[in-house]
Amino acid sequence: MFARLLWSVVRTIEQGHRWCEEYPFDDSQRNAAGELREAIEAEQSDGADAAMLAAIHQLGLALFCKEREDISMDDFACPVYRFLVISSITEGGSFMAESDITNIIGKLQWTCRAMIYEEMLRKMENMLEKRAWKKLGKYVKEGRYTAFNSIRQVLHLASVIAYGTTGMPQIEWLDDDHDKTSINGKAVELEDIGKFVFERLEAAKIVLKKEVMFGHKFEEFGFSSAKVVDALRNRKIRYSFIDSSENGFVKFKDKLLQTLLEDPLINPQFVKHVRGGRVEWNKDGCMRWLKKTKAFLETMAVVIHIVYGQPARVEELGTVVIKNHINMMRGIYRSRGRVMIALSYNKTPSTNGKDKLVALFLPEEVGNLLVKYLSLVRPLEAFIAEQMECEGFDNYEKLLFTDYERAWDGQRLSEIFKREMNAWGPASMGVQEYRQLANLWMRTHLKRVELEEDLRDHQSGHNSETAAARYGITSEDMNELTPEKLLAFFYASQDWHRLLGFKIKDLEMTMIKKELKLGQVDSGRQVDQREVASMVKSAIEAGLREVRRNFRSGARLFMVASVEGW
Repeated sequence: MFARLLWSVVRTIEQGHRWCEEYPFDDSQRNAAGELREAIEAEQSDGADAAMLAAIHQLGLALFCKEREDISMDDFACPVYRFLVISSITEGGSFMAESDITNIIGKLQWTCRAMIYEEMLRKMENMLEKRAWKKLGKYVKEGRYTAFNSIRQVLHLASVIAYGTTGMPQIEWLDDDHDKTSINGKAVELEDIGKFVFERLEAAKIVLKKEVMFGHKFEEFGFSSAKVVDALRNRKIRYSFIDSSENGFVKFKDKLLQTLLEDPLINPQFVKHVRGGRVEWNKDGCMRWLKKTKAFLETMAVVIHIVYGQPARVEELGTVVIKNHINMMRGIYRSRGRVMIALSYNKTPSTNGKDKLVALFLPEEVGNLLVKYLSLVRPLEAFIAEQMECEGFDNYEKLLFTDYERAWDGQRLSEIFKREMNAWGPASMGVQEYRQLANLWMRTHLKRVELEEDLRDHQSGHNSETAAARYGITSEDMNELTPEKLLAFFYASQDWHRLLGFKIKDLEMTMIKKELKLGQVDSGRQVDQREVASMVKSAIEAGLREVRRNFRSGARLFMVASVEGW
């Protein structure tokens, strides 16, 4: 299998296949393929055999030890992935059975691990094992844009199809009020889910207060998410309402570290000695603390997944980013006085190829606790993890759900949910079972939220959604969410919060219903002057960038015209 892989690369390059233009090989891969061809054609000798082995090893590393930078290209840009697709085609032109595909992937995985292991042994002659693993270990882990990750994702899909998945859970009502139900023979009441949420929320507060912040209260940090300003359409890199100077959270970035190190009782848990201006960290104490923050976030992940409304798929939840990045927008916002999580998903890629955006609002109590964690604790987590040389330290700056080892994917979040529910919940259940239960309760107890079409929008050639997206964008909108959608999502989340037992003001819900009914979004609400100022500032910066870009283009055009005598 490995020989076929290498030879497919050599022949693709030599024959100038169109894939070389669509998905070009890098210089290291081309050079390694050329050296392998030379070694094959060389006369047989001990030296030629050694050169052959070296060329095979070099080309294997060039294929497997590569992380794609252009993530806009799909997995087919990976030569190993293309080889897997080709190898899966039978003589008749159809694809082989899924169970047979898993066998091919298994061989490719073994090859990849063997190549990395051999390279590690070579590097360990000149460096420590830990350092060698830090350089190479990422190429045999999931979650990165590598050959190993590409074929692993195919393996997961093929395994599910080939070996079957558990059927949809069997649900039946046990009372006439539709509060008590049985799922796969296990009785669960809606009240029990609410009780579980409040108990786990209280447990998270205790862990954060006593084990993470060691009893320090930071009373000056006191805030309400209702007072936070967020420019939802601000696409500036690294922007978030937590990092925005408008809200004052930035001044608390180093506050927890400073407070803990100044406490004579707590300081030894983090620092052993300070010699010559250099800090010798207490690794055992630092790692214990990171495990405590991890435990807090695990509990919060379960609470958030339950309280924000109709459950998202955990795969989507694992993609939530805490601040804007070059290739992705953040997933945490503030809107209508609540912390909001925006998730994108696409169930119809073949239809339109576009992701859909949904907004999920947290109860004020949960949102405030999350903001406190992200403002006070997350910066220290990232710092300590980096000092400990933890492999996943850089994830703290990107993803909401992560720890010092790795980012949490859908499988990891599912394991956390099932463990928490089995240990503290009303019945043993996983994400899929809870999802069915929650959807059933929502359909039974909560009214449908619909956005009615406006005849005037049809007259202009649009439905209401298109018209709002084209003409009705306000300062609280992202490009993908119209004001009507935000309001409808907010109403749906608030209704679920009340069903779980959170205190929701009746007047607030009445006003939301009135807005939905009349189609008057945000009418009568006072405009937050700070938010307007933030949006104006963002618009000015965008305008200045456009002016500079036009000026440079005009200057180049003038120079060309001068040279050519226009």
